[in-house]
Amino acid sequence: MVTDTEVNMTIGSTKLIAILAVAVVAVAGAGIAVALMNNNGDDSKDVPTGEVPVFGNANNDYIIDSADIDTINKIVDEKITNWEENYPYADANQDGNVNKDDADYIQKYIDKESIKLYYINGCGTTAYINYPIAKEKSGLRIAIDGVTPMDFIVACGLWDQVMAVNNDSGTAHDSVIYPGVDDHSKYKRFGTYSKITSEEAVASGANIMIGWPGVDYFTQYGTTINTVQKTIAIVTVGQNGPDMYQGALTLHSLLNVDDNILDFVAFSQKVLKKISDKLTDDKKIKVIAGAAYTASPDYGYQVNNFQYGDTFSNAKGIWSLVKNTMSDKASATFKMTDEEWTVHKDDVVVLMTYYSLSASRDSDHKFTEDYESYAKKAVKYNYGTRDAYTNHRIYVTDWAMLNLSGYAAGSYLLASMIYPDLFDQEDAKKDVEYFMEHFSYRTSPMYYIGDITQ
Repeated sequence: MVTDTEVNMTIGSTKLIAILAVAVVAVAGAGIAVALMNNNGDDSKDVPTGEVPVFGNANNDYIIDSADIDTINKIVDEKITNWEENYPYADANQDGNVNKDDADYIQKYIDKESIKLYYINGCGTTAYINYPIAKEKSGLRIAIDGVTPMDFIVACGLWDQVMAVNNDSGTAHDSVIYPGVDDHSKYKRFGTYSKITSEEAVASGANIMIGWPGVDYFTQYGTTINTVQKTIAIVTVGQNGPDMYQGALTLHSLLNVDDNILDFVAFSQKVLKKISDKLTDDKKIKVIAGAAYTASPDYGYQVNNFQYGDTFSNAKGIWSLVKNTMSDKASATFKMTDEEWTVHKDDVVVLMTYYSLSASRDSDHKFTEDYESYAKKAVKYNYGTRDAYTNHRIYVTDWAMLNLSGYAAGSYLLASMIYPDLFDQEDAKKDVEYFMEHFSYRTSPMYYIGDITQ
């Protein structure tokens, strides 16, 4: 069994890669320019840019500031009537017009005066918060609906402000990943994953709830949302795959406090660029199945059934690296038939297990079953004893490598395994270690298995 301190980078075998998570190191709060130390120790200043769907972000960059007032004045002075085309978020007060009132509105944002701050949430709905939620980071009281937002908030440097989690977030071993979350006296419990009522959200005592990605609480709460918003801001932003960076930047603008978000985004974008620079579509392998999860009555832990649909948020890391030959399938879990295996005999499989969250541990949270044994059981559960899949390459990775806020670094490591001629495995390992050190509290390793058919 590989111990917690071993790192094995062997390809084409069933040996493990274990990336040890070290203690979290606090990163200084991000300013307008982000100073980020790269893996070679060079000091670089990268400012993440891109579309952030917060109204008032008139110049469509990554932050709301005086430059947006200049943009409003430009629209007014030049009498630009088709402003929606090039300045989609210029209508800060959402009255249907762009004029001096919008410039005044943006100034109130900068001064942290009370306004309704409108944005496009992760479901594409125009939502709002009563801004500011808090004038300082220390004033935030965060409630979280589920594990995905939990990891997201850790990476954004806001875990110390969390005071409530939903009832699905408190299994005993989660404290290895989210410090103290199993302490019911510290973290109040409320609701159930994606089914939190407006009454439960208000009763949590928080002033902001970070919702599960893809759940439109604004629509779900109906006519009660305006009353709810007076007490607690309900925020849903992208937290998986490519959506994560827009989601993180959107959250940065909604909060407007000293946070860690820009550092996280800048690092993630650097890592993703390493993939996109080399992995063109014509080089991507074809994959017959991705991953989802289900509880196995045979083994008493969580393993994975196949997830074909590209929309499955937790598999977006995989889908960015490969061609999904079954993307037209419904977004649900399946077991493969012999016919499907045969028709797609030249394709491969990437399977995620839930090892880091669900494998057996002792009283000290140490794994009592090595990942190789765990992964083989997961494969057996999904594939059975059929011979139809024997000509496929099957890559197995721990769920935590690609899911949640480990998306960029985990994807880069997986890419270095699937495409060893394109990517430097040692560089990928360093990026995972950097992520774990600066943007995670995990104290357990993250794992990957190579081609399990070899």
